[in-house]
Amino acid sequence: GRYGKGSTEGGATTMSADTLPLMKAALAAPVVDLTRCSIAPTLDQIALYCEAKPDAGLVAALSAFTSDAKTSPHYFMNAAEQMTDAAKLVAHLPLSLEDHWMFAVAPVSVADPSSPSARALVTFAEAFVKRGRVSVRIIDSPPMRAPATLAELDVHEQSHAAYDLYLWFSLRCPEVFPERDLAQAMRQMCAAAIDEHLRGGDVDVARLGKDGPSAGLSVFNSRLGKRLNATIAAVQREEEKLEEAGFGEDDDEDGIFSSVSFDAPSQFTAGAALKSSSSSSSHGGHGSGKGKRSKLKRDARGKWTRVCDNGGGGAAKKKAAAAGKLNGGGGRQSSKSAATPAELSTRQLLAELARRGIKGMKE
Repeated sequence: GRYGKGSTEGGATTMSADTLPLMKAALAAPVVDLTRCSIAPTLDQIALYCEAKPDAGLVAALSAFTSDAKTSPHYFMNAAEQMTDAAKLVAHLPLSLEDHWMFAVAPVSVADPSSPSARALVTFAEAFVKRGRVSVRIIDSPPMRAPATLAELDVHEQSHAAYDLYLWFSLRCPEVFPERDLAQAMRQMCAAAIDEHLRGGDVDVARLGKDGPSAGLSVFNSRLGKRLNATIAAVQREEEKLEEAGFGEDDDEDGIFSSVSFDAPSQFTAGAALKSSSSSSSHGGHGSGKGKRSKLKRDARGKWTRVCDNGGGGAAKKKAAAAGKLNGGGGRQSSKSAATPAELSTRQLLAELARRGIKGMKE
């Protein structure tokens, strides 16, 4: 029953049984007519205010409308807190009123000024002013593979939102945000990686016990992997196009590429060391997360090849060592360090269950 999908009927549920009655009661409740509606000032109204008060900027104008505007009885002024917070973040830059407004109404949460989403907005605005060209490579690319843990899943989701933000700007200022195709490809790669992780729960567990741990996974992964691999290939094609046009990895005068990176929330980091050995490698992207980085270089025959930089190798080795200790050096986990199912990704859990045997799977 998803909107716009052509279905006339559908269903809804809740994450837990105890909240289901609340949803049923809400759906059964009568529709109440609205008596008042909030409104916010338009750009034209803000411009008229700033024309009357030349010393006032966007932040002052928004504050004035919120506190002093008079409305008819059926309306009240929207506090516009999100818009005001975003306007304050970029108020230090020499933006025109129209451009300042664009960054203020961007679909991004800036409640925490130190958050990656807020940093993305400010970095975009600074590049907008300083260079007149904003590259999507400001966003640090997540690993080009399915997330292996909840922590990696969260990073992919945050990256997906950042690419959405870039695409939003590219629709409004395509000449300043020109890397729309690469942003779209990266966004689709994130979506495919997230989908592969979430759909991992559909693996036939019964087949694991019958044919071994790889049988059920191989059929399922081949279906999901094709889509992810196709999106990775699309990313690489768009990167090559930018390299050919002279806007490659080296076109970073201000050193801001990959400056907007994402960290998992603290509640997800406990299981971060439980990455499978296959998840430690990644397809080359312009950032490829915190591990391997890669760049496109032209060889002597004029063909583009990808050169990896293992700058983060030391940290990666430490993480691998930590994972090895946690898993008892590849042997049976001790009861003290055994990971709970919540800390394991779907694939790791299935592999662990298969390793322990049918008895362990039943438990």
